[in-house]
Order: sequence, then C-alpha cells, then structure tokens
Amino acid sequence: MVIIGDIHGDLGVIYSLIEKLPENSNIIQLGDFGVGFSDINYSDKLYKLNYRLKQKKINVYVCRGNHDDPSYFKGQYVDDYNLKLIPDYSLINIEGKNVLFVGGGISLDRSYRAEGRSYWKEEKVVSNLEVLKNIESVDVVVSHIAPSFCHPSTWNDFVKRWVSVDPSLSIELKEERKILDDVFYFLREERKFKIKNWFYGHFH
Repeated sequence: MVIIGDIHGDLGVIYSLIEKLPENSNIIQLGDFGVGFSDINYSDKLYKLNYRLKQKKINVYVCRGNHDDPSYFKGQYVDDYNLKLIPDYSLINIEGKNVLFVGGGISLDRSYRAEGRSYWKEEKVVSNLEVLKNIESVDVVVSHIAPSFCHPSTWNDFVKRWVSVDPSLSIELKEERKILDDVFYFLREERKFKIKNWFYGHFH
C-alpha cells in the first residue's frame, strides 16, 4: 500500500507510480487530487488514467480534498473503476486493513476563487458520527485535514494573511479540525477501536 499527498491535478505523479509499482498494488491519495478543478477536460483525463490503471491492475483510492469537486465523490467512481473517488465516511478494506475515509477541507483562498469552478461551498468537512456507529472496526483513518492535536498546531503567515481578509475563516478552520477530533475520540473512546495509523494531506 502506497500513500501519497496532494497532487493538485498533476496526474504525471500517478502515471510515474504506475510504471514503478508491481501489478495489484494499491495507492491511497489524501485529497487535492484536482478532480474537476478548473479543467473542463478533466473527466476525459480521469477515464484515460483509469484505463491505464486497469491495464496494470492497480487501484487508486482518492480521499476528497478542498481542491476537488465534491460532485465527483458520490459513489459513481467506485465500483467499476480502478481510480476510485471515495465518498466521505466510507470504510474500505485495502490489503486486509479497514480504512476509513474522511474527506473535505476549507480553501484558505476561497474569497478570490470562482464558486463552482475552483471553490465549492460543499468542500468543507462534515460531521457524520452516526455512520460510525454501524461499522465493525477501523485500522487506519485517512483524511485531507488533520485533528487539532496533529501538526501543524499554529498558523503560518500564509494562513494568517487569508484569515485577515476572510472574517469567518478563523472560526471555520478551528471547527473543521474539531470535527476530526470528534471522529478520533468517538472511534477510540466510544467504539474502543485501536487506530493503528492516521494519514492526512493538505498542510504543505
């Protein structure tokens, strides 16, 4: 199992891995794949990539990031595709491990982006602890953002600059990380799952 971070539409990263990895490998991508992001030809690119993945018998599991169009993550790119765009709060067994996908995040620079093309109101992380009551076990969690007890613990100058021009951003950034805190504590304290690993992207 190979886990990679944000690629922002650079599908060459995936093609490079396809050539290096053996058949029947699995790749987990942690969001900001670039799905539908300001590119009207992106669907065609996804189909071509999926065809190459099928040839090599490699699966790519994509967690939803803030730089991904949420409409692509409704389940239509899962069952019949090797490039699998995973709906939020899906539990997927990959190489014998139950992997929970919790997608979403806030675009820091949303105030200057175009809604529906480079920014989506639905891009945020959503809380859905109810679904976690019905799963049997979780070994690994993958998400785009991280719980608040993970790095980074402070804002850098880039974040501070966008907070200064987007008044509600400060509160929302704290809220989204708390949602991930709630997921972690619910899995650990309520469900008593022993989470072996939590992988996330976004902070780069």
